[in-house]
Amino acid sequence: MVDSIDHLSLDAAVRGVGTATCGPDALDRYRIPGGVYQMRLRLS
Repeated sequence: MVDSIDHLSLDAAVRGVGTATCGPDALDRYRIPGGVYQMRLRLS
């Protein structure tokens, strides 16, 4: 059975993924500070 619903997934920001268990974490310039972020989307 095919899902008849469309799905849209949006990310406000993306940084390096993983747990840094086998290498260094993302550099400071690529880190995203914690906080509240807002994003708007307009489809027309």
